[in-house]
Amino acid sequence: MTEIREYAESIASQIRNLMPDVTVDVQEIIKNNDQKMIGICIKKTDTNIAPNIYINSFYEDKVGVFDAAQKVIGIYNKSAIPGIDVNIFTNYNAVKDRIIFRLVNKGANKEMFEKNNIVYKDFLDLAIIYAVRVSSDGENEASFKVTQGIMDTWGVTLDDVDKVAKENTPKLSPVSAMSLTKMLEDMGYPLGDMGSGDNPLYVMTNDNKLNGAATILYPDVFSKFIDENNIEDDLCIIPSSIHEVILYPMNEFERLGIIADMIKEINQSEVSPEERLSDHPYIYKRETKEIIAA
Repeated sequence: MTEIREYAESIASQIRNLMPDVTVDVQEIIKNNDQKMIGICIKKTDTNIAPNIYINSFYEDKVGVFDAAQKVIGIYNKSAIPGIDVNIFTNYNAVKDRIIFRLVNKGANKEMFEKNNIVYKDFLDLAIIYAVRVSSDGENEASFKVTQGIMDTWGVTLDDVDKVAKENTPKLSPVSAMSLTKMLEDMGYPLGDMGSGDNPLYVMTNDNKLNGAATILYPDVFSKFIDENNIEDDLCIIPSSIHEVILYPMNEFERLGIIADMIKEINQSEVSPEERLSDHPYIYKRETKEIIAA
């Protein structure tokens, strides 16, 4: 971490020379699944909010310091948030319609929860965390996570935040479910008749495909999905990443062991560490309308 930190400090120094009217800091950020990233924060003097721009990929690709500085400035300029008074984010009533929830792995985020003071609620062996959406263009999203300190500033409880997030998230990030029979085959994991015929695969996410695994918590999302697709079985929920889940109509429970092994293998070989959700499947019980860990 020392070498990448020195690299980041050199980039920050270059940015200060190119942009003398801003404050430039290097920060180590604990991301999802306790993954540590080095970010450069560029902040104007008249604002209290600024993006962290991560330089880990530049370091790994051996991008020169000057070129990396130019890339960071380009990302910063694109992430500018016009027309928003950032002071509103300390006012709960002004910001509550922007609060959303996300679904992450609880056990893999212990350090992030503790050091960043992130608030969350349990869901099986996962955790529901909350964020304020600052802006979204359909492909990228600027947001910040809700911490205990932020809730104290707002003067609200976790139940208050959870309530508005449950109202907002399905509206701000509508569910998107589609047939998916070739995804794993294209990744080198042929499923044979498991992805076709009477047992097709589906992918469930949201409209911008960011943190779409949270859609499994939307009200009545599975009962509507089952009705629309004439499914008569329980659903196996394969947590392919924090961004989406794969759904499989189940009629043979012995497949669960195979599916669990497949999830672990794909997580290790295909999914980046910060995007992993879980190493085992979940089951939506059609009769009871509940999700259980398999």
